[in-house]
Amino acid sequence: MTKIRKVIIADDERLVRVGLMHTVDWKRWNMEVVGNAPNGAMAWELYEKHHPDLVITDIVMPQMDGIQLATKIKAANPEVKILFLSCHSDFVYAQQGMELGASGYLLKTAMDTETVDRYLMKITEEWNRTNTPTADDTNMMYRTWYTEGRNSEQLNRFIKLHVELESLEGIIMFALFGLNEGVRLEVLRKFDNEVAINEGGDFSPILHFYAEGAPFVVVVSSYDAEQITLLLLDYANRDSPLVWKKTNTLSLYTDFMEEISRMMKTAELERQYEYRTDAISAPIMKAVIYIDEHLDEPIVSSQLAESIGLSRSHFSTLFKKELGVSFLEFLHRRRLRKASELLRQTDWRINLIGEKVGMEDNKHFSKWFKGYTGMTPSEFRENKSTTRSNK
Repeated sequence: MTKIRKVIIADDERLVRVGLMHTVDWKRWNMEVVGNAPNGAMAWELYEKHHPDLVITDIVMPQMDGIQLATKIKAANPEVKILFLSCHSDFVYAQQGMELGASGYLLKTAMDTETVDRYLMKITEEWNRTNTPTADDTNMMYRTWYTEGRNSEQLNRFIKLHVELESLEGIIMFALFGLNEGVRLEVLRKFDNEVAINEGGDFSPILHFYAEGAPFVVVVSSYDAEQITLLLLDYANRDSPLVWKKTNTLSLYTDFMEEISRMMKTAELERQYEYRTDAISAPIMKAVIYIDEHLDEPIVSSQLAESIGLSRSHFSTLFKKELGVSFLEFLHRRRLRKASELLRQTDWRINLIGEKVGMEDNKHFSKWFKGYTGMTPSEFRENKSTTRSNK
């Protein structure tokens, strides 16, 4: 008989809780929502009562936040899966949550049933693999590190042993994202075949390891890195979903798992902020993140420029050059995006939504919003509600 996994949902927004309970096909994943709570303290009481297998929790909540809740749960039972709900401004807290061993986090502004299902499938696969570890020691340790945050030291030693046996002066790590099993094997075959043809000799990566949902990591000689990069560029130009990050030259003194974490965080920033971080300078990326995290506050370009160490004129020129729009236009677009999301996904008052995007004057907010969309906030909300009801 298939075990039914118990789920608890914690979020201080009732609409989020109700939405998750009623839009997700829990039976499909052999799961059942046994309780929901508006804050972390009540969620902990539900945990003690039901001993769930999965807890889906908001990060920022009253009485006890999601990080504190997850910490208590993991201390009580490390096997419980945690899935965080967050906003853009919670990104730093979400990183802390991932360090606790969470299975992932969902951005509320981009949450839909397909995204939720993808995470539930990942978590189900983690449960299914618990008692059936792969024969490949590296894959097993990598999977454990990725899903539970353990064994990083053991995996570091394992990688360094392979590197030391190769007697190389330096190595490069590539992290390849978004690959299914078939594409991953195709990439490996491409490495083996085409490098051998182009270089006139045998070639294989020093080491490669993989876990479901994690990037495919390939360790190569620094001498082969340029050739691998060319192969990846060629592969990506053929309409492949391939995305990759690579390190600079590493040595035996490198913390390899820290480097992999850095590449994963970089890739996540790119996905979250819809920009390629390697194409944007560090100061401008810092400005982009600041804007997203402070949309409810006045943001002045001169003050922002000073905070990232640039003059106002240099900041304005660099911002327009790297992002293709002016600072002010970018700010308006991000505020419009957030306002639109809040109008679609919440029942908050119009004036409150205006405050959330830095406009306390309700008339000014309505006029500004209509200038961009052709509709007042109320008309926009009504139009979206009508569209949904007609589907």
